Amino acid sequence: MYFLTWTRNRIDRLESLKTHCLCCVVVLVVFGSCTLRNFAANPTDLVDTGLSASDPQEAVFGMQRRIPWTTSNVRGFPDPPPPLKLVRAYPEIQIPNLIALSSIPGSDYLLAVDHRSDWGGPSRIVQFKDSPLATKTEPFLERPEIIYGLAFHPEFESNRYVFVGCNGRSEKLDAVATRVLRFKVLGDGPFQCDPESAQVIMEWEANGHNGGDLAFAGDGMLFVSAGDGTSDSDLNRTGQNVSTLTGSILRINIDERDAGKFYSIPADNPFLSVPQARPEIWAYGLRNPWRISFDRHSNELWVGNNGQDLWESVYRIERGANYGWSINESNHPFHTEQDHGPVAISPATAEHHHSEARSLTGGHVYRGKQFAFLQESYVYGDYSTGNVWALSIAEDGSARPRRIARSQLQIAGFGFDKQGELLVADHQGGIYRFARNDRELDGEFPRKLSQTGLFAALVDEAAMPGLISYEVNSPLWSDGAVKRRWMAIPDAQTIDYKPQGAWEFPEGSVLVKSFAFPSRTDGRLRRVETRLMAKQEGEWFGYSYRWNPEQTDAYLVDAEGMDETLADLAYASNAASVVKWRYPSRSECMVCHSRAANFVLGLSSEQMHRWHTYTESGKAVRAPQIESLDHIQLFGNGNIQTPQQPLVDPMDASQPLEKRVRSYLHANCSSCHVVSGGGNSKIVLSYFNELDEMQLLNENPLHGTLGLPDAKIIRPGKPESSVLLSRMSTRGAGQMPPLATQCVDAQAIDLLSEWIVSMGGKP
Repeated sequence: MYFLTWTRNRIDRLESLKTHCLCCVVVLVVFGSCTLRNFAANPTDLVDTGLSASDPQEAVFGMQRRIPWTTSNVRGFPDPPPPLKLVRAYPEIQIPNLIALSSIPGSDYLLAVDHRSDWGGPSRIVQFKDSPLATKTEPFLERPEIIYGLAFHPEFESNRYVFVGCNGRSEKLDAVATRVLRFKVLGDGPFQCDPESAQVIMEWEANGHNGGDLAFAGDGMLFVSAGDGTSDSDLNRTGQNVSTLTGSILRINIDERDAGKFYSIPADNPFLSVPQARPEIWAYGLRNPWRISFDRHSNELWVGNNGQDLWESVYRIERGANYGWSINESNHPFHTEQDHGPVAISPATAEHHHSEARSLTGGHVYRGKQFAFLQESYVYGDYSTGNVWALSIAEDGSARPRRIARSQLQIAGFGFDKQGELLVADHQGGIYRFARNDRELDGEFPRKLSQTGLFAALVDEAAMPGLISYEVNSPLWSDGAVKRRWMAIPDAQTIDYKPQGAWEFPEGSVLVKSFAFPSRTDGRLRRVETRLMAKQEGEWFGYSYRWNPEQTDAYLVDAEGMDETLADLAYASNAASVVKWRYPSRSECMVCHSRAANFVLGLSSEQMHRWHTYTESGKAVRAPQIESLDHIQLFGNGNIQTPQQPLVDPMDASQPLEKRVRSYLHANCSSCHVVSGGGNSKIVLSYFNELDEMQLLNENPLHGTLGLPDAKIIRPGKPESSVLLSRMSTRGAGQMPPLATQCVDAQAIDLLSEWIVSMGGKP
């Protein structure tokens, strides 16, 4: 417990229970495979899987036959469906790490930007015909930096200039910098940027929240976004400092040049007379303006701004405004002790709590013809949850966003096709457009757990015949809750087995997990929540049911989720603590159950390769899970292989220390900290990376040091300097994980501390 004690003395945050963006690390092992039949025939091999050699071997299979599940009532949807859905616009075009879209003026060519490493360069821009029949892309530009945005000169068809916003190494500044570059475009379709024509228009040091998006106004002025330049909590305090370009929206004239510049300062920029202020600034107080757009019909600039701990925000930018970062996060206090900039703080136009949005992506004002109800609305989305909203300004000036679509996309940007209809860039490679949603609300969706067709009796959680209980090797930390798990596969459908990673489940599947805590009165377990993951119309949806005090039934929680203090219950890991429980919103469920994690977290070969106690004909039978599932023909693709080195129980001291740590971090963090997973640090920690490939040991933290001496993400031999450990040891600002936990896992802290100490001074 020594590191936890040190952290409590060092950082007094344990009583703060705010949520925060994930700064979690996953450490995984590379594993091979052995055939399932060899696994069954040689039970002594199980010693290497984390199973005890003394486990009963008398029964090879836990189930002798499959019982079809035919009682499902988990059909339809409990919430009013949004009016639109997202469908593939160009089915044959797939661009990994897609980050931005644009169109070439006066042509039928579209541009797509991707990046080749984890939120870094190099980058490329490719082009393709704006046709649903398009099958190939052609190169337009490649750069060593990461490209964030591009904008064509208003007179492009005559001067052929395109401007690119990017972030990379600047030789002039001898630092990582955000840069605005100008290129000359050659050809008439396909087109090509002339790489030799590159001209640096402006640049400033930034290594974190970099901005770099561009938009031309109707008067020909160029707007440029600039984030606060760091990666956590405005460490350099630039948000309110108008003597720097960072944390601002900039406005420049690229058709004229002031002395020593490749641009001029417009005469009506608002801070020209403010002492020491950078004259390029149009507005300031922004954390990371991720996507800006200018609506030439209304002459308005719109910004989607990434928040930090709790709030995402949208701004209709006003000349000379201060939007508060980092005194405020959106409209809420953050670092209130610091000095204000030269003007008072203006409120956000709209904001979203992290229960429904976690990484806002700005969009465009809709002026298309397909959807009349969207006219003049600002349409934007969220990278983490896939939600899309439309925001209209009422006559009284109020703004209220309404969700118009939900998806499982990682929305990185928006664009327009040649008809002026909106396109959506999915970071995982697809380009989408909006279509009307023909889904209907199902008034019969079960509002009680007893109506779902999952349980024959709720008093003892007796599952319906056909449901299959299971366990995992390394469970997710849920504040010490006692959990039970089942899978329900309808009729005779089957699972698509994978020897590594999450399995593929058929339509109509339901995964069930219940949570319980001991009563402070009598010590008996009382159920708090049962969660369902249901696959319908090819997508997964999460639902929460809240148990009543009588323990006779559980009731569907509203879409926005809820918080509750359970006075009679205690955290299983700490009998002195009252349970403070979060029933997740529908959107929160999908933050972790993301596409990058293939939606299904625990049902993977590395988690399921273990023994489990089944009940068959009233008799308890202990047997290996994967083989038992194969025996009842639950897998439909044959050739079942099991991992040679699955995860282990992190708290099993008989297992190797590093394997225990990797197993814990995999279970608790890997849904985000993989490529395109949503974790916004640069660590790439997929299960198949070697430790030295994870950018973990002796790496500088990008989201703040938390005041630790000589801080690294993990500093071998020094837990007191390891930011990863500190984030796990606190609850509140900067905690890890950010969702689904309000109680520190003290055993895990000790485990990771021991591992860090054991590495000594490893380079």
